[in-house]
Amino acid sequence: MREGETGQWIDCTSRGSAGVSITGNLWNIEKLTFKTDARYIIVVEKDTVFQRLVQDRLFNEIPCILITAKGFPDLATSM
Repeated sequence: MREGETGQWIDCTSRGSAGVSITGNLWNIEKLTFKTDARYIIVVEKDTVFQRLVQDRLFNEIPCILITAKGFPDLATSM
C-alpha cells in the first residue's frame, strides 16, 4: 500500500498483529494505492478473531486481505 503518487510502499504483512490502520476519511482513501495478489477480502467483526488470524498468518495460506473494525459495527448495523 502507498499513499499518493510519491509515497513509499508499505508491506502490510510486516506490521505484526496491529496491521496497518486505514483512515475512514473517504477523500484520503482515494489517495491510497494497493498492490496485491489477494483473491478474497475477509471482513472480521471481532478484533480477537482478527488478531488470531493475523497471528496465524492466514494470508500466507489463503490469498486474502483481512479487515476489521475492531469490534465496532458499521453505521447501518448500529442504527
